[in-house]
Amino acid sequence: MTNNPYKVRVPSYGNIQSHQRNAEEELGTQTLEHVCVFFIAVGVSVGFTCVLAAVNYFAIALFHDRMEFLYLCCAVYFPSLPVVLLQLYCDRSIDRNLGTGVSYDIRAFVYFSAMAMIMFYLPLGPASSDTETKGASDRQLPLLLSVTFLGFFSALSYGTFFQMVCFLEKGKKKVCTAIFSSGYQGSGIIALILSEVIGFRTLPSDFQVKAFFWSAAVLELWAGVCYGIMRTQSKVFGAALTVRDREATEYFSRRVSRAATPKIGMPTPGARKVKHLHDVTQSPANEKTWLFSKGKFKAGVRGSSKSDDIEMTAQVEELNGSSSNNLLSSDEDELSELQRDWLVFKEIAPCVIAVFINIFASVFLLPFYPFFPSSWRRLPQILFFTKLLSDTAGRPLTIICPPIQNQYTILLASIIRVCSLSIFFFNILGYVEWHWLVTISLVGGFSLASGFIGTSAYQLAPSRFEKFFDKSQVANMLNFSFHFAVAVALIASTVVTWWVNKSVRSGDVTV
Repeated sequence: MTNNPYKVRVPSYGNIQSHQRNAEEELGTQTLEHVCVFFIAVGVSVGFTCVLAAVNYFAIALFHDRMEFLYLCCAVYFPSLPVVLLQLYCDRSIDRNLGTGVSYDIRAFVYFSAMAMIMFYLPLGPASSDTETKGASDRQLPLLLSVTFLGFFSALSYGTFFQMVCFLEKGKKKVCTAIFSSGYQGSGIIALILSEVIGFRTLPSDFQVKAFFWSAAVLELWAGVCYGIMRTQSKVFGAALTVRDREATEYFSRRVSRAATPKIGMPTPGARKVKHLHDVTQSPANEKTWLFSKGKFKAGVRGSSKSDDIEMTAQVEELNGSSSNNLLSSDEDELSELQRDWLVFKEIAPCVIAVFINIFASVFLLPFYPFFPSSWRRLPQILFFTKLLSDTAGRPLTIICPPIQNQYTILLASIIRVCSLSIFFFNILGYVEWHWLVTISLVGGFSLASGFIGTSAYQLAPSRFEKFFDKSQVANMLNFSFHFAVAVALIASTVVTWWVNKSVRSGDVTV
């Protein structure tokens, strides 16, 4: 009797129930991860967001200087650039020595604890509403130092947890990236709600100041709790850390063994590729290896049939992305770390440049909010919240709209956006006059585009690589581009702001 290749196998009722249970468990797992990722991202940014959201309080009530907002921006963002450089070159060795899981656990505890303590300290020290016993000169240096440390830990946590999000992504929609970006900017919505509920405005009471900053401290601690929940409850996250450690161990062990082995008799690239596939699908530690597929683990047993091996290989490809995205060839083992990083950068260069241009435009405009002509004293604070809300709204659009698959489209959009900065300076310099509602609308549209362009780049770049080992470097490169853009933008805006402020004082420009 011959086998019929077209024979249809009807699943049993028990198998149908099993698939339904697996689908329900997968949905629950994804919901857990998405909620935890959102609050972790909120914890990364809510501290410095609340500090910057208090622009009216610092600039008018405490220091009586509209340049104070620029000083705070510099304190928040300047420490991030050296931090990102350290992460770019030190993360791999730290993760290799401690293990990715232990390394992430230590970082999460240190980052969120430190940021919570800083937010708890601010209203007791330099951000206190007591203007009688503490003058502006007495509180300026402690305030800037505190905010600098806040920016330092925020930059560290941003790089670490964006790597984590890259590990969790699967499918074309890149939902985790959009959720992380929404949470990172969504802390502005939380700051707005806190300020309205507490009544924290230009001239708050001592109770309102403490309630505002201490609420942010509680959110920092809650973000740490959410990380702990995901670390202990999410099988998907645990699998991603295991695979990442395995890839890093294999890569460095092959480099060490190759350095100690003469060139003669080395396996061909094709043989190395087959061996690498065997290493991925067969665990050297025991008889079973856990494979990640659609948010689930499946046990593959040695000695399985050929069809089972094909299915297992497909599951590994689903974890890391389509096999067509393997942009580093099988000769990658012969590359040094620097050469490998250069190949990764060349592949995602348009996205890296787009992130730089996009962030530069946003941060460059930020210190000029107090300079828009208006008799409404709350306009700078309203513009800040408008920027955060619109930026946050632009990030989920990458899930609703068809994903952008061309890096150069993202790059072109970022260039068009940065050119539109000239519109705002026509108003700031007095060449064009319009109502403050127009200013709010323009800032809203400008920031909405920022959220969409930035998130599209963050989604597309990591998807071009299979291995988590490479995805983590992609995350570091995008993170470096982000913070380098912030530093350059602040230097440029400092120069231009000084000139605009000088023009305002001399009467050449009316604000």
